[in-house]
Amino acid sequence: MREDFVTQLRLQLRDAADREARRGPLGRLWQALRWDASRPAIAGMAVAAVVALLALVAIPYLRSDETLPAGRDLRLAADSQPLESGGRLLPAFGSVWASDPAAGEIVRLDRDSRATGRRIPVGGEAGLGAAAGYLWATAGGELLRIDPASGETTGRMSLGPEGLGLPVAAGDTVWLIDAMRLRHVDPERMVVDRTVRLDRGSFMNAGFAAGPDALYVQRADARILALDPGSGKRTGTIRLQRPGALAAYAAGGLVLAAEDGVATVDPETGEQRWLRRLGVSRVNAIATDITTLWVQGSPASGGRDRLWRLDALDGRVLGSIDLPGYGVAGMAAVGDDAWVVTPGGQLQVVGPS
Repeated sequence: MREDFVTQLRLQLRDAADREARRGPLGRLWQALRWDASRPAIAGMAVAAVVALLALVAIPYLRSDETLPAGRDLRLAADSQPLESGGRLLPAFGSVWASDPAAGEIVRLDRDSRATGRRIPVGGEAGLGAAAGYLWATAGGELLRIDPASGETTGRMSLGPEGLGLPVAAGDTVWLIDAMRLRHVDPERMVVDRTVRLDRGSFMNAGFAAGPDALYVQRADARILALDPGSGKRTGTIRLQRPGALAAYAAGGLVLAAEDGVATVDPETGEQRWLRRLGVSRVNAIATDITTLWVQGSPASGGRDRLWRLDALDGRVLGSIDLPGYGVAGMAAVGDDAWVVTPGGQLQVVGPS
């Protein structure tokens, strides 16, 4: 999944319910061990003890999911202010499309120069998707169909009395998702022609991801539903064995923001494939280019937000970097880089050294 759809859904559901209070980072204490090796005999015994400890304790620990293995450093390739305020990002049709809530616009950004291009007025913060040759946006209680070449809005459809829904693209199929249902949109007639209820009692939708052969919707009862992307028919259900928020599909697995890090699970069985603890108080955003995961989080020890690059196959840390700005309103994998937009509209582009 090229855009963090679950972040979009979670933001919209939170806005409809209340303005969630921000959580602050937690502090951590570090301890140091000291030993006396003033005499040769004691020093020899100490060396032997250290070797034994390495063999029995340290090496297994380094192989565990608790560790942060060293990786290649990342570099800040660009730091600019192209937007009045930050919103969602979507790479599509050779450009990167950014929502600018303060300006009420969708802004086209050049992938290479990051320069701003066409600005499309939409009247508010926009959820973004791309399917059937069009850019799709939800803003101001409407679904908009936009020609990516001209920037012209070629179709409009009301989202209904609640005004809720985020565009979900699956090939040439366009869906709208909200807390309780999926609605299939005919892209030419701009009408809903199919509705799939997904809630169960008081358990509503809490996350979403798109895979190559299925749509995945997480419900608040710790179940993830697999749906046919064309018909919306349920093809399977898995129950999560550990708490986690569904964020993306990558390398054949479902990616979860879990505890103080990231995990992936098998999309058929729900069994955990790997867990990578990052020492964060919260994971703020996840973006993927299928084989690589970009994870933005707030370290539990305090300080600046940090960005990690992980191997989606096994969770290995390939690099990490402190970011110059705080918070994330949108994030996307663009080529080999990660684009991060802060709530204040600051764009940070990070890539491998």
